[in-house]
Amino acid sequence: MIKKAVEGFFNQMYPTQDYTPIYFKIDVLERYFKDPRFLVWYSDYRGSIALKDEYAPDDLDEYEEVRDFGLAYSKIDKTKRAVVVFAIDLKNMPIKIQGYWSTYWLDNQDKYFPNSGFVKNLIKGEWVEDISIFSALLMELHTINEMYKAMGLPPMFKKEFVFNDLSQNDRPTGYHSILLPTRENYYNFVSTLEKITTGNIDIDAFLCPTSSIKATTRMQLNDDGKEVPKGSVKMLSDWFAANIAGNPKIQSDVIEPLKKLVKLRQTPAHKLYKNDYDESIWSDQNKLICEIYTAIRNIRLLLANHPQAKLVKVDKILYEGRNIKIY
Repeated sequence: MIKKAVEGFFNQMYPTQDYTPIYFKIDVLERYFKDPRFLVWYSDYRGSIALKDEYAPDDLDEYEEVRDFGLAYSKIDKTKRAVVVFAIDLKNMPIKIQGYWSTYWLDNQDKYFPNSGFVKNLIKGEWVEDISIFSALLMELHTINEMYKAMGLPPMFKKEFVFNDLSQNDRPTGYHSILLPTRENYYNFVSTLEKITTGNIDIDAFLCPTSSIKATTRMQLNDDGKEVPKGSVKMLSDWFAANIAGNPKIQSDVIEPLKKLVKLRQTPAHKLYKNDYDESIWSDQNKLICEIYTAIRNIRLLLANHPQAKLVKVDKILYEGRNIKIY
């Protein structure tokens, strides 16, 4: 009975093996992200889901896979996110999994639309020229490191991440647009973003003087008059103060956003919080990633004034600051 109902639902709605986009509540994906048996690849506008080889069933008819999914939005309220999947992928799912997906089916399917990258790449078959702000940030880290090396200094960031590989296998877990808007997912993202940026800073980059660059000191006095190590953001602030005079915007445009991120990162470590479901978390994440990207970009722009750093090639998309999107 249940099998027939599910088969009837998908086969009657989509009788051919076509690529009609179908929309679901965003919650449908959370199961896969939380289950370690699944390999979830997720870029900034599309993704795929498959069981890992060691968990694949012997019966291929029971194999669970979503070859392509993407973020979608409500035409009525574009801040509300949904998931888009092709009809052919739904029809190829095991019956019991089709039943699971059907519970997240969105009424008024014509009131939703897929993100622009999904449309251009998977529906129109065209190359996506835009990049996400998440990829752009990783590109900025690489460019800043190249500038530091050109100036005869150690790289500013200890670790770089692949930003031009479509597989994005090198990306930290959770470094993408939040799907299910819970407080836990938000703080997980904050933690990841801090580890990539402020927590990834190598203070050696600020301790090595050259003929044109002054070093800063490692220690500072605390309120008790004892010497304690400076934090990475304080080291960066002092380094700019020693080498770039008369630019008051460094504090507001670089240091303050990075300090805000460090403070946010400390919240889940030191305070209990309620894991609310709150759709405003999507806009909170967008605001935060924009602030941190802008701060990191400003570091690159400040370094570009150095004669040796000017020789480093800056990718056109970063230089122009266009075609950088939040999906």
